[in-house]
Amino acid sequence: MKINYRSYLLTLVAFLSVAAFVAVRVVAQENNQNSSGGIMVSPALIDQSDILPGESLTVDVKITNQDDYEKTVVLYTDDFKPAEDESGQAVFVGGNVEGSLSDWIIFPSDSIDLKPGERKVVPVRISVPEDAQPGSHHGAIVVKEKIGAPEGGNAVGAQYEVTILALINVAGDTTQEGQVLSFETDKLFYQYPPVNFFVRFENTGNTHIKPSGLIEIYNSAGGKEEVIQINKKFANVLPNSVRKFKETWDPKPWLGFVPRIGKYSAKGTLVYGEPSTTVAMGTVEFWLIPIPFILTVLGVVIGFILAIVIFLKLYAKAVVKSHTKKAKK
Repeated sequence: MKINYRSYLLTLVAFLSVAAFVAVRVVAQENNQNSSGGIMVSPALIDQSDILPGESLTVDVKITNQDDYEKTVVLYTDDFKPAEDESGQAVFVGGNVEGSLSDWIIFPSDSIDLKPGERKVVPVRISVPEDAQPGSHHGAIVVKEKIGAPEGGNAVGAQYEVTILALINVAGDTTQEGQVLSFETDKLFYQYPPVNFFVRFENTGNTHIKPSGLIEIYNSAGGKEEVIQINKKFANVLPNSVRKFKETWDPKPWLGFVPRIGKYSAKGTLVYGEPSTTVAMGTVEFWLIPIPFILTVLGVVIGFILAIVIFLKLYAKAVVKSHTKKAKK
């Protein structure tokens, strides 16, 4: 039977091209309200600056009953401290520390009755003592449902609790100082994004501050790939504490399926305080090496080369055989 080698080659090339495309795509693919259950409370955070000693302020706390039965909620205060893991999460101490902001909070009533779907506004007063020390003071307001529900309710025994953090900067001899302890990625080599950046900032002043900044990412050719923001939510760092900010770069593949590859660098800048202080955090470098993608491409290329070699050998053998037949005739 006569073999059409040209047709065979075209079919083989088409098959390998489709296989490569599919394999690449498969490799790439691997690649201000606070609520708890039936209670919604706002605001989620009270943050006031430049409050004078002896001054009072009133904050309207809105409490909504989201359930279909009447309930009673109680209000009380608590104190907290920053988590030791530098995440910035509040760790509640289960009571009031003497002289803290929690002692300055006054409720018009310790409990409130709410009908189904009802919302009430509670004027909470914060009275700063005359002898309050300048700088940052913090505490918390807790809104908690009493255990149990009225007879006939559909959530008997459920209990919901919502906490409002309160931060007050008392005016006076205050300092806003800090330092960047580190700027780094969690790894040097990545197969695929995302790439995680970590910025550790220490507040060495006596007021809470909201550091923010930018991370500029460059490829090996020096081209700027992207700019990401540090501390997008403008979270606070309390005095005498360290907070770690995590930011993520997760770029899309080129052409929708080709992963990023090569050496990258990132330059960071942080701004904090009033008046603002700008700090250059330096440069970190990292690599994106998509090994499965590279192996897949190499496999396809090697397979294509082997197919060409086999085809040429078969073609040469067929030509020799054809000439031999002609010579015998």
